[in-house]
Amino acid sequence: MCDTFHIRRQTPGRFLIPPVYFRFLYCCGVRTCEARLLFMEDVHLEKGYVDIIHSKGLKDRRIYLPEDLLNLFLKYNQKISAYLPERRYFFPSSSKKSCSSGWISLTFNQLWDAAGLRRESSKQPRAYDFRHHFAFANVNRWVRDGLDVNAMLPYLMRYMGHSSLESTSYYIHLVPEFFSTYTEKTRVLEDILPEVNDEEE
Repeated sequence: MCDTFHIRRQTPGRFLIPPVYFRFLYCCGVRTCEARLLFMEDVHLEKGYVDIIHSKGLKDRRIYLPEDLLNLFLKYNQKISAYLPERRYFFPSSSKKSCSSGWISLTFNQLWDAAGLRRESSKQPRAYDFRHHFAFANVNRWVRDGLDVNAMLPYLMRYMGHSSLESTSYYIHLVPEFFSTYTEKTRVLEDILPEVNDEEE
């Protein structure tokens, strides 16, 4: 759906952005603002990584891209450079500006509706929810594989740019499906699942 969705009122090359932007969120669990504000100088496609600089909590970090996502980045960069060869941002709205949060939210909701997905009246879907899914999917995979989740969480904390394990554990807290698997195999997280404010995500 994301690859074929028609974007209204598009600026040059904008139709290329959603398939890559939303896959970046899904595959790497970055914050929506980290993806939007990614400077060209911090994207190192020849080496296969991006640097997240001056992020929330001043947690700079380097993220290596999965091979399929890297290939998508390379193709996207080549195509959008034909429209905006001197752009400052990897996901631009113009040569000097990044995509706005409003446009990302609007596009995500248009894609959601076009895919025929259900909406809950109490909570609307957000592109930021890809970050929640990323955390849950990794922890759930570790549990299934019999890994020590307690030992693995610091790696996830660093990868996601959190300043504490409590912030990382917050995401697990939000997914009820996790606990059936979790209870069967381990109880190592019982002491590190406190309530965490949204501001600490």
